[in-house]
Amino acid sequence: MTYLIIAGWDANNHPVRTNIMETLEEADALVNKLINDMPEGLEAPGTFHVPDPEVDPSHIVVDPITKTITVDVAASEAEANARAAEAVQTNRRNAYQEEADHLHFEEERGEVAAGTWAAKVAEIKARFPK
Repeated sequence: MTYLIIAGWDANNHPVRTNIMETLEEADALVNKLINDMPEGLEAPGTFHVPDPEVDPSHIVVDPITKTITVDVAASEAEANARAAEAVQTNRRNAYQEEADHLHFEEERGEVAAGTWAAKVAEIKARFPK
């Protein structure tokens, strides 16, 4: 399990100063250092750690009083879904350009059988479903 170190947050309580540690011991050590052993101006007295939720920090809200976080799961999932849809479109676009576009023109010129281009487009869509 990894740990998210939160050493600062903005006016909306979104984390702005973070780090990830691989072990609880490393997390405890960094929190202690940020609270007690930093030069003036760099200290972070409210620093704490939580199990890393592995989401974009913009989807995290910090409660500095209880030293806990809340994850906006809906926003995180929506962003992941948007990235996945964008990847599908990118993959399809690349495949169309590399595999299908030339078939359209070859089919128009009678160089390949009718339906060749449509079959290739269907194959690409099946390979990269929405």
